Amino acid sequence: MMYSMRKGNIKIALGLGLLLLIILGSFAYYEYSLLQQMDVQLTKTTVKDLSFSGATLGLTLAITNPSLITLTVNKLHLELYSKDIHIADINSDETLVLASEQTVTPEFSLQVRFKDLGQSIVSAFMSGSLEWQIKGLADIALPLGFTYQYPFEIENPPATSA
Repeated sequence: MMYSMRKGNIKIALGLGLLLLIILGSFAYYEYSLLQQMDVQLTKTTVKDLSFSGATLGLTLAITNPSLITLTVNKLHLELYSKDIHIADINSDETLVLASEQTVTPEFSLQVRFKDLGQSIVSAFMSGSLEWQIKGLADIALPLGFTYQYPFEIENPPATSA
C-alpha cells in the first residue's frame, strides 16, 4: 500500500515538473520570437568635423521594439564597412530601455582617418556617393540574467541613375 502511494506521488511530481518545463519553454520561445521582431535603422548621418586627415561622423539609429514587452539593450557593437573594407567600430555600454511598441534614437560619433581608407572610398566619401554597410550586435537582457545577442545589418546601396 505504501509503495503504490509513493509511486502515485512520484507520477504527480514528474507530471508537475514536466508541465512547468513546458510552460517555461513556451515563455522562452515567445520571448525569442519577440526579439526577432526588433528593427534597427540608420536615420541620420552627419559630418561633425572634416579635416585633411579624416572626419568625425555622427550616426543616429532608430531602434524599434514592436513587441508588447519592454526590452533592455545592455551593449551595442557596430562595425562600419565600405566596399568590404572595415572603416570603424563603435562600442556602447549605454543601457537602452525600449518600452513596448516604442523607438529609441541613440546617437554615436566615430572618427574616420582617411589614411586607413583606399582612394576610391575617400573620393566616394567626398562626393557623397559612399556605399556603406553597418553590421551590428545588440546584447539584450533576458529574464534570469540571460543575454540574447541580436545581430542586424544596415546597408546603403548607391542611388542608380535612370
